[in-house]
Amino acid sequence: MKNAILLLFLFIISQLPAQNTPEALVETFFKEQASKGPEVALTNLYSNNEWAIDNAESISILKKKLVTAENVLGKMHGHALLGEKKLNDYFVIYTYTALYDLQPMRFTFQFYKPKDRWKTFAFSFDENLDDELEASLKLAPLADQ
Repeated sequence: MKNAILLLFLFIISQLPAQNTPEALVETFFKEQASKGPEVALTNLYSNNEWAIDNAESISILKKKLVTAENVLGKMHGHALLGEKKLNDYFVIYTYTALYDLQPMRFTFQFYKPKDRWKTFAFSFDENLDDELEASLKLAPLADQ
């Protein structure tokens, strides 16, 4: 019995660092957004950053904007990584497309690692993907010449 408890304890501890990777934080955000809603997902996304306590009003506004956007765009049907930028060993940016009924929406996550754990540095979202895609398609033929 002691061995079983010890093995369980070791297994749980071995899983803890993996939960603090930026990738895991993003996946948790999307899972919680689908199952518990955007307000819970954003609260938990910022729960690893003590700044969030001091800036609760800014995060509350962000939550309201995301809820409003989702009410307009409809149900989310999935997400896909658009890009990843690793600036160095302590700062990374991930950009995702979220697939909604009406149109896609872009989510940008920024993570910072000052010591041994990743923190959510910033989160933003926008619906301007179509303008940027159209502009990039206009420039693509010029790049081929």
